Amino acid sequence: MIQSLKYIAVEGCGGLKHLLPATVAKQLRKLERLTIARCSMVEVLITDDNTNQSSIDEILFPNLEEFIIIDMDKLNTICDWLHVLPPTSFGKLRTFETSNCPEFIFPSDIKIQSLEELRITSCKYLEQISGDTLVATSILLSNPKLMELSVARCHGLPFLFSSSSAKSLENLRLLIIEECSMMEEIIRFEDDIDPPFGKTVVFPNLEQMIIADMPKLNTIWGLLQQLPPNSFGKLTEIRITNCEGFSKGLPLSLLKSLNKLQVLKLQSCNSLREVFDLEEETDVHEDQTPRVPKSSLEVLSLDSLPNLKQLWNKDPRGILDFQSLSEIHVMKCESVKYLFSVSVAKSLMQLEVLSIKCCARLEHTVAGEEGTDTSISFVFPEVTSLKLWDLPKLKGFYPGRFTTEWPSLQNEGLRTNVEGGPSFLEFENCIVWSG
Repeated sequence: MIQSLKYIAVEGCGGLKHLLPATVAKQLRKLERLTIARCSMVEVLITDDNTNQSSIDEILFPNLEEFIIIDMDKLNTICDWLHVLPPTSFGKLRTFETSNCPEFIFPSDIKIQSLEELRITSCKYLEQISGDTLVATSILLSNPKLMELSVARCHGLPFLFSSSSAKSLENLRLLIIEECSMMEEIIRFEDDIDPPFGKTVVFPNLEQMIIADMPKLNTIWGLLQQLPPNSFGKLTEIRITNCEGFSKGLPLSLLKSLNKLQVLKLQSCNSLREVFDLEEETDVHEDQTPRVPKSSLEVLSLDSLPNLKQLWNKDPRGILDFQSLSEIHVMKCESVKYLFSVSVAKSLMQLEVLSIKCCARLEHTVAGEEGTDTSISFVFPEVTSLKLWDLPKLKGFYPGRFTTEWPSLQNEGLRTNVEGGPSFLEFENCIVWSG
């Protein structure tokens, strides 16, 4: 009977001191899923029941694919005799999750070759990876088959990867880092390696990166700029939330290299002053006709950025085309006075959704151009949703003479509580706005 077990879940057994004796664990060769949660007295999962250690040479849990341990305050290891087990134990493990197990250390004798998903929350010992003293955890983080990695509430962790371990994660698709209060950098370069990555492409298959609640993290852009070409080449989404020290905008040179990036969401980064940093770019003269690269960015969401002054600190005209943008959401950005330059606004031919809410100092959607007396035409052929909400200083769409066309915008697509309603732009049949 016990030899046929494929799933074991043990939860809330406060009086339990260990989960299994060794003689029983040896028989669970078909076990595929193991979950242990809220067993507050357990220090070790499998204990030696006076078995002759020289005979314990069988592979432990050879078919286990999912291993989850949650809220185990005293748990420090899996077995008290693992040094006599073959390193191929847990050989098919694909998903490992540990949450709120502050004393737990994954055994260094075990070499997991098939791990695809790793989720670590509130692990005190993870901070030791910085000196490679926790070899087992380092092995977990540098597993070449790893596809999803989530690290949260590991407050002693100053960085996540060494440059050598980062190079091995060629299959990583999803990276989530949250609430690591001491983390200053994601990858730390090793002093004895120059250049740190050589020609090795880093994170070539990463698609989504989520970083949240990291008060000491200054930026990730500098890191990305130091990586070999085509690193992060498949990255489609970046989300950064509540990073107090995050102050630098995304450099345009980097945005050009992130040619698959579709979604950029920034929220509650109080030090951020601009979203895109173009200062490194040189001016493009009118008599030059260079090929202007096109950004793949489709969704831009900015929320609760109190010191944001502008989206671009320099007009991107002739530098990068943002014509793929289909959704723009700006909310609670109290310092911004305008959103777009004229060139950016005129390039938004695929824009479908424009939402602007609770921006206390916003005066115009598009900034004025000095020395321009002629009327400017703005056309937004695909916009179906326009939301303007709580914009007390909004004066109009553009400070100069202009016309706008919104052929796809119908009455049900307009939401506004701006004083005076839509008439502040001389709204006419939801098709033409003029000023």
